[in-house]
Amino acid sequence: MAIQRKKPGRKKKKVLYFHEEDVFDDVISYVERCKNEDIDLVLRNMLVEKLLPIAKGMIKANSFDLMCPPIDDLLQECAIKITKDLHKYKPERATIFNFISIICKNHLITFINNAKKKKGKEIHFDEKYFDEVTGEYIYREDFEGE
Repeated sequence: MAIQRKKPGRKKKKVLYFHEEDVFDDVISYVERCKNEDIDLVLRNMLVEKLLPIAKGMIKANSFDLMCPPIDDLLQECAIKITKDLHKYKPERATIFNFISIICKNHLITFINNAKKKKGKEIHFDEKYFDEVTGEYIYREDFEGE
């Protein structure tokens, strides 16, 4: 019986879900504006949308979606964390991909560990709302009184 070898050919190129070159200049300009206390909300929201595929990749690669099923909630938690920490980026220390992936991974580990501690209590993710202005969570019972 003869062993068949694979014919040499071209390898398929991987489809990347994030291109650092597309975002680098925008992130640097956002960081510079934050140093001058001139925060551009439109630019920040656009950057968060462009950086969310990294968070989604981290959730899938590390099976966080199996530990805490609502993937949309995990993505929302990552978006909030990216929003808070994006101004801390330093290009001499890490690439944007590494910076965002480490932020998301650490935050997701903390988030899931806290959810495990509250395992006896039911967690209803749709009962809380994050207020970006104050940086605090507002719970549903706070809304009912108004």
